Amino acid sequence: MSINIYGAGIAGLSLAASLSANRFENYKIFEKASEIRKSDTAVQLGFNSFKALKDLGIMELVKNKSIATNSLNIYSKNNFLKKTCIKGTLLIQRNDLIEILLSKIDTNKIVFNKKFSNEKTSKTDLNVDATGGRDGVDSGRIASWGVSNLTADNDKIFKELNLFMFPGMHLVTYPLIANQLSWTYIRKSNTKKNNNIVKDILSPNNDDNFDALINKSMKLQYKNKCNYLNDNKKVLEIGDAAHQFLPHLAQGATQSLIDGVFISEYLIKNKFDENINNQKFSDFARRRLQLLNKISFQSRINAEVFQIENKIISDIRDFVIRFNTPSYNWLFNSYYEA
Repeated sequence: MSINIYGAGIAGLSLAASLSANRFENYKIFEKASEIRKSDTAVQLGFNSFKALKDLGIMELVKNKSIATNSLNIYSKNNFLKKTCIKGTLLIQRNDLIEILLSKIDTNKIVFNKKFSNEKTSKTDLNVDATGGRDGVDSGRIASWGVSNLTADNDKIFKELNLFMFPGMHLVTYPLIANQLSWTYIRKSNTKKNNNIVKDILSPNNDDNFDALINKSMKLQYKNKCNYLNDNKKVLEIGDAAHQFLPHLAQGATQSLIDGVFISEYLIKNKFDENINNQKFSDFARRRLQLLNKISFQSRINAEVFQIENKIISDIRDFVIRFNTPSYNWLFNSYYEA
C-alpha cells in the first residue's frame, strides 16, 4: 500500500509518526507551503491525548516542553468565580509540538509547494487529507492569539490557566515554559472597547506589537457534522478537515493528534489493505465520531455561555458556575470512544 498525506500540521505529522513507529515507510507528506510554517501560538493537550503521545513515543519529549496544570480559574470580567479541576492538561507552544513530531519521521519524505487535489488521487492507494479546516459554517466570531514574555511585574495569576468572560468576548491565558504567556482572544466583533479590555488584562510591554496581533484575526468556523470519509473513496479526512471545532474546549490539537494514531491503528488492523472498505472503516470510526460530534456541540454551547451579552442572564450564569461547575470528565478522561 502507498499513502499520500496532504498537510504537514499536527494531524498529518502525527499520522506519519505513527506509521513510522509501526515500521511502515511507504508514504509521502505533501505540504502546500514552501516550508514548515511557524506559528506564534500555543496549544493545550488534554489528558485524553496521553495514550496517543505514549503510542507515538513522544510523551516525555512533550512533557519536557510543556507546563502541566490540573486546574482552570474562571472569571466573569475581572471577578474571580471558581477554580475548577481539569485532569492533566499540558500547555505547549505549537512550534515545539511540530518539531517533536518531525523528529520521529524522515523529513526527506516531505514534499513542499504541493497542494491537495481530489482530481489527482488515483495515483496512490490512499490519500489522507490533513489540510485543515475549510468548507465550514461561519460561527460569527473572530479570534486573535499570541505568545508574550512575562516580566517580574506580571501578576502570579498568569502562572495558571485562566478563562475571562465578558459580554460578546472572552480571553483565555495560560503559561508556557521559558516564562512565557499564551493568550487566545475570541469575540463577536473587533470593537476598540473589547481590545482595550484585553490590553488592560495582559498589560503588554509593546503596545504596537500587541495591536498588530489583535488586528491579525481569523474567522472561526466549525463543522456541522464530523466525518472522516470523503466522497472520493480513496480519501480519508483527518484533523480539522474532518472535525473543525470552535476553540472553546481546547480540543482541536488533541483530537488532531489522536487522529493520526487512530487512522494508523485502522490501517494496521487491516494489514494495509489496498482496498479501503468504507463500511468497515465507518464501523471502526462510529463510536469515535459520536465523541467528536459531542465535543463539537459542546464547543458551540460554550461559545454562547462564555460570551453572554445580557447582564441578567450572565449574572445567572455566574451564580451557577460558582456553585455547580459543569464537569468535563467525559472529555478529559476519554481516549477514542464516547
